[in-house]
Amino acid sequence: MINKKKIFFKNNIASCFSYLRKRKVGILGGSFNPAHAGHVHISETAKTALGLDEVWWLVAPQNRLKSSLGMESFSDRLSQARSLTENFNYIKVFDLEQKKQTIYFLPNCIFFN
Repeated sequence: MINKKKIFFKNNIASCFSYLRKRKVGILGGSFNPAHAGHVHISETAKTALGLDEVWWLVAPQNRLKSSLGMESFSDRLSQARSLTENFNYIKVFDLEQKKQTIYFLPNCIFFN
């Protein structure tokens, strides 16, 4: 007999074991213009050195410290970052700043807790 477990949703996200345990997450923010192997190397190094479960890439719509001249479109940079990391299941690429219409100052830094 199959044991049917009721699934609860909070904020439209199904709760499961991965959401109930504490995860160590590193955040790598920047313009990713373009995303390249160096970003992956930083992520791998941080994951190993800090014992991270995940590394989140936050692709910024525009870096305040860089000119928009020669900058690829946001959608192209986001797409390129996702393509580059498709074989690295611990790297998650997000467009939070674009979706929330906010600009945070995250110049290629890794934060962890």
